[in-house]
Parts: sequence; structure tokens; C-alpha cells
Amino acid sequence: MDSEAGAEALYWVGVSRYKASNDAAALADTARQFRERYQDTSWAKKASVWDG
Repeated sequence: MDSEAGAEALYWVGVSRYKASNDAAALADTARQFRERYQDTSWAKKASVWDG
């Protein structure tokens, strides 16, 4: 999978998990995954605000 497409998918998974649970930990976990897998993508920059 293209890294931008994978990063976008991860972003929306994080948003969906948060919307379903209303738990900010879902966003923090997604931000951690971005640091590990997709740190150089535009989606990582968007998700960086979730890193508490």
C-alpha cells in the first residue's frame, strides 16, 4: 500500500475510534502509530495535534 494511502487510512481509523468511544486515548494511540510508521507524511502532521 502506498504510504500516503496507508497514512490516510490510519488517520480515519483514529477518528472513527474516537467518534465511537469519545475516548481521547484512541487519538493518542493513533498519534503514536504515526510516529512509528508514517512520520514523514502529511497525515502525520495532521494527527500530531493528538499527541498529548
